Amino acid sequence: TACISAISFGTSLGWPMSQSNVPKESCPEQTWAWSLIPLGCSVGLSFSFYMVKTLGPKKTMLIDTPFYMLSYIGVAKGTVLCNFFIGICSIVYFTNAENLLVNAVHRTNLKYALIIFRTSRMVGFLIAYLVRNAYGNFLLAMTCLAIPLANALLLLFLPESPRFLYDKSENQCRESIQWYQGPENVYTTLLLIRADYEESKNTFTYMFLSKSIMKAILVIVILNFFRVCSGYHVHIIYRLPYYEKSVIVFSIFADNLIFAINLIVSNFFGNCFHIFFNFRIRRSLLISSTLTSIALMMQAFHMLFLHRKYRNALFLKNSYVQVILENMLVVAYEVGYSICADLLVYDYVPRQLHRVAKLVIYSLHWLCVCVVTKYFIILYACELHYIPYFVLGIASLIGTMYCYYCIIEPKGKNLAQLQMELGGNPVGSRGNRKHILFYLNSNV
Repeated sequence: TACISAISFGTSLGWPMSQSNVPKESCPEQTWAWSLIPLGCSVGLSFSFYMVKTLGPKKTMLIDTPFYMLSYIGVAKGTVLCNFFIGICSIVYFTNAENLLVNAVHRTNLKYALIIFRTSRMVGFLIAYLVRNAYGNFLLAMTCLAIPLANALLLLFLPESPRFLYDKSENQCRESIQWYQGPENVYTTLLLIRADYEESKNTFTYMFLSKSIMKAILVIVILNFFRVCSGYHVHIIYRLPYYEKSVIVFSIFADNLIFAINLIVSNFFGNCFHIFFNFRIRRSLLISSTLTSIALMMQAFHMLFLHRKYRNALFLKNSYVQVILENMLVVAYEVGYSICADLLVYDYVPRQLHRVAKLVIYSLHWLCVCVVTKYFIILYACELHYIPYFVLGIASLIGTMYCYYCIIEPKGKNLAQLQMELGGNPVGSRGNRKHILFYLNSNV
């Protein structure tokens, strides 16, 4: 069910691609409509944070399902505001499924489950691209409706999250663990849940407001801004270049199929690389940001030569250049940006503050996605399509310098050392578990 939820989240983010025309520069309402789903994701994280604590992940997903389906019905009927509610419902669905997965799967199998879970999002994009291009918007809407409905039917047969049940009754928690992991793992898993419960009982406001924590969160928020400036979200959500007939290689269907397969493969191997091999995070970010900058600047020059005032026969003849550059951007992003910013949360922030820190960081992340995609679309709606690529390319170059000068390599350092290097007094602890055993929040 967690993977089905991730697929549903991917189809939701791929939904704006079903628009038939690029918004006009003179229609700001239409450009806002294209950015409402990321804005809904930003707002929806607060709902998810509250609901998972009060209702539990399973009940939250069941309650969310009818609203999720109604949002798609509204969009299919032309109600633009429903894009915002799709964003809210999809992120609530996704984060609660992730929470249920992490608390239900045994810790020895969790890293494999997380890799499959994160890759399933990209399968959702594949479905959105192919169904829309092959069968049209109506069938895509029906597909997006059917996925959460099927998942809700499966959820009816599953127990609630063991971690949530522990707050209610330890006996119910034991039964849930036994159902998910078998009787032989009840004792060890219960010890971990009990330790997590003891940590979460106390409030850590003083810790959150400490100088080292505020600096750590600020460093990651700024990194996420440059991550969004890579243009990755613009390409996977809106597929804007393919409104230009001159950049289509085989067909829109075939080009989107190639792009979606590259998304899945790159995301899978990127996750495997960082989870199984403890590669240096700062080095990965430098490689990723540098390659992203190169890809964006090359795309900018390609669009420049495609412009009617700078028509170049070589570029018009070799339209495969755009496909190569787009897929290069995806690979560059997955090398480091995709997961390293998430891992920094677990290295820079104490275990006691992970949930609150992730709420702040990822809410701002999706807000950045909303703003960057909106203004990218406005610039792209002009005749000079190369301008937004130049803007993002310059921003990515600045991001490379930021990674070089501002990101502190966490490998081989404990939390106290990192916090002192960030410029504050050490507070909190990492706990006994590695960051792979904590759920890695989404988005894209």
